Amino acid sequence: MNKYEICGKEYPIIGHFDAVSPDGVVASNIPLLDIPMMTDYQWQRNCLKRRIEHPEYYEVTEDVPATIARLEKWLNEHKKRD
Repeated sequence: MNKYEICGKEYPIIGHFDAVSPDGVVASNIPLLDIPMMTDYQWQRNCLKRRIEHPEYYEVTEDVPATIARLEKWLNEHKKRD
């Protein structure tokens, strides 16, 4: 399997595609990489975890207790229903 390196890390190439920019420039044979992605749920969970562990990082720019409450509400509303 072919791989493509980005910042010293290799990712498998799972396909190729062509693209046209708004000004008509064509780019062809662009590699499509299999890069692991984080879900919105994982992102929000990590945001909550960081604010609980290190509220001092966020106190200057936000109301940390309100943000924690909002994140908990969002996570509760979007948790997987098994």
